[in-house]
Amino acid sequence: MIRRGTACRLVAGMNANIVSLKARLTGKFAIDSVWLIVSTILIGFSGLLTITIANDSYGVHGMGALMQAISIYTLWSTVGNLGIQTSAQKHAAQFSDHSDELAIILSSAFLATILTALTAICAIILLLQFFPGFLGLGRIAYMLPPFLLAIFFFSINKTINNFCAGLRLMRFHSSVKMARWTAIIIGLLILNDSPLASAGLAFLVAEIIVFCILVFRTRAYFSRTTRNLIRTHLYFGAKSVLGELTVALNSTAPTLLVGSVLGNTAVGYFSYAENFARSVLMVSSAMQKNFNPIFTKIWYGEHKSDVEPHIRKMFFIQLALLAPAFLLLCSGYYFYSLWFMGESYLQQFNVLLAFFPAILLMFLFGPLYGFLIMTSHLNWNFFRAALFVSLNIGLTALFLPVFDIAGAAYALSLASLFNFIFFHLLYQHLLGLNLLAIIFGVKR
Repeated sequence: MIRRGTACRLVAGMNANIVSLKARLTGKFAIDSVWLIVSTILIGFSGLLTITIANDSYGVHGMGALMQAISIYTLWSTVGNLGIQTSAQKHAAQFSDHSDELAIILSSAFLATILTALTAICAIILLLQFFPGFLGLGRIAYMLPPFLLAIFFFSINKTINNFCAGLRLMRFHSSVKMARWTAIIIGLLILNDSPLASAGLAFLVAEIIVFCILVFRTRAYFSRTTRNLIRTHLYFGAKSVLGELTVALNSTAPTLLVGSVLGNTAVGYFSYAENFARSVLMVSSAMQKNFNPIFTKIWYGEHKSDVEPHIRKMFFIQLALLAPAFLLLCSGYYFYSLWFMGESYLQQFNVLLAFFPAILLMFLFGPLYGFLIMTSHLNWNFFRAALFVSLNIGLTALFLPVFDIAGAAYALSLASLFNFIFFHLLYQHLLGLNLLAIIFGVKR
């Protein structure tokens, strides 16, 4: 029989564990993470709805053309923002306890983004005029005017929303993203019977709505600007944007290459499979957004080693989410294709499977990929990202004629493996963080 004292200690221990578990599940990080995951699932579904609506309205050929226009829009919005979103998030997280500094940080970032966005729009207009073959612009030029105007607002919205992420206003941050995609879906439904060239209006109106929401929410942070901080944002952004641009190229360049080599119809099928594959990565992206401010604050504090248990916890959260996420991905692809898209889309399941090695690595370690930027190792981060995207684009161009659209997925998977190896070596060398040893509790 168990003695009363022993039983009391067991009950007390169980209660302590329950309280500890409850504290973890109800803490700000946990609540924000759950909110971000739910919102990113909804956003991922919105991307799928965009493809479905475009396919229903314009067919697979027209949908392929629209996806190429969206790829240009996504890529050039990264150029238009010039990495200032990352600078705004980093500095907001670093000075989150200094309200006067925050006002100058946002105001200066806002003005700097206006300058870079206008410059980027002028640049793409000149490219359309004199180099229509660049990135396949000539094939989809008739669709781009509303997207060009949307780039201006999208670039600014990125800066303000990432400033909010730096302050760990994660529920608002994710709500803004949901509002954007809700407006885009409604706009595409309204424009359902309109010519393909007008589809970009949905994106323009959505960004104007989001702009109004963001400015109203952060109105208390708008104040004076300083030349020094504008230069800081531009300098930090210009160095970090190279890494961001390579990330954007990793998702947009294969789409444009598929269009160039195999045509718009192939882009339609490829974009559908890729959209499903990348949908689970929105979870890791949300976790990264939530974790970056925590990491930054700890790293610039007195005890850098305090970051290690957070790294371990983050990895095992992702590991716990892995099986359900991939099960949902495969079952979702099968049933959605069967019920809404047709047999021809279901036949692209092999393309989805070809993405799996890349998605696995990005899902597990994606939340940790931002450390180099947060610790200002921008040159090394750019070098890593540039090597990744160069390898991905080169392998895609090599594999497409051999494996058809699955070649782009094989290329991403192989490039992702090399990227992870290099990423691990850089963290060990530059930050003194042996991620695998930290994660698995190996004593060093």
